[in-house]
Amino acid sequence: MIRILLAALLPTAALAQTPADLRALASSYYEWRNSVYPVASSDQGKHTWDDRLTDYRMPAVQERRRHVDEALARVKAMRTDGWGKDDRIDKILFEAQLEGDAFFPRVMRPEESNPQVYVNEASNGIFSLLKKEYAPKKQRAGAAAHAVSDTPAGIEDAACSLELIHTYSLIHDD
Repeated sequence: MIRILLAALLPTAALAQTPADLRALASSYYEWRNSVYPVASSDQGKHTWDDRLTDYRMPAVQERRRHVDEALARVKAMRTDGWGKDDRIDKILFEAQLEGDAFFPRVMRPEESNPQVYVNEASNGIFSLLKKEYAPKKQRAGAAAHAVSDTPAGIEDAACSLELIHTYSLIHDD
């Protein structure tokens, strides 16, 4: 009865306290990360989203940042008392991975400061499909053509971001 009451009162993150919870969170996180960064996923050998490029519109960028921050907060909230050594190490390693995934977008803000992000996404999206013979050429070429069709939208996103950077620099003459 007390456990049910606590479950109703405590946030979900506070309840995730077992190595199985950590593994489930990690598996869910990596699947999410692969789906929102399809070019990197394809380059690593997972070809589920070969016909897509990463969405660099600011709402999507902010949603990705929020998702990583929430996953990191959940992992940090996990207490490892009673866990085996390997499970405690897994938690440390996963937390470090999430810290890295949170650091660069938070501090470097590449989508807002580096126009090469957009160029690299388009060129790597095609190159990652052509350099490995994981599927018939026709299938890989079709995925590459579809990804290329997303390139103008990515270039528009880059132009909007660069305009925002320029405007910010004019307003905040540091």
